[in-house]
Amino acid sequence: MMKFKKGMRILDLGAGKCNSSIFLAKHYGVRVVAADLRIDPSENRKRINKAGVENYVVPIKMDAGNIPFAEQYFDAVFSMNSYFYFGTDDLYLLYLTKFIREHGKICIAGPCYSTELTKDIPKKFLYDPPDFKESYSCHSPGWWKNHFEKIDLVDVLFCEEHPKGREIWLDSIRWRIEDGHKLEDFKQDVI
Repeated sequence: MMKFKKGMRILDLGAGKCNSSIFLAKHYGVRVVAADLRIDPSENRKRINKAGVENYVVPIKMDAGNIPFAEQYFDAVFSMNSYFYFGTDDLYLLYLTKFIREHGKICIAGPCYSTELTKDIPKKFLYDPPDFKESYSCHSPGWWKNHFEKIDLVDVLFCEEHPKGREIWLDSIRWRIEDGHKLEDFKQDVI
């Protein structure tokens, strides 16, 4: 598990609307660079100000493959529900670790499959929505563990499915259906 100390510098990679960045700043007193390619930093700044952590969180627009910081600048990298967009390349971890201090940490959480996908997998089991091509960049914990260990730069301390992963996934499908999304393929699995 990752331990945070007040004042640590964290890169929240793929921060989205900064929920995780705000949480880390509020609960641990860490300084966070909230980097996202798609979300407007000005909109994130409003959320950050409303949360009262404007002195701890800096939102930036950034491509994960073009990190504009000095090497070994961050104590840790945190990535929630986004690493699979950019981190499946065999050389990406080699690039990312340059920006983390010695003995720094990387914490990644996101969607995964229990086993690797095959060509004959039913589309309804793909990550939402079923035609979402990035579904194929979601992998099993075993795949991720091998992916991180093969370049021998990091020690993988924990890599497994969340114990309530299926329950969380089903809840997310229910919420989408309740929100009016047309997920007919999923209704039989949920109801």
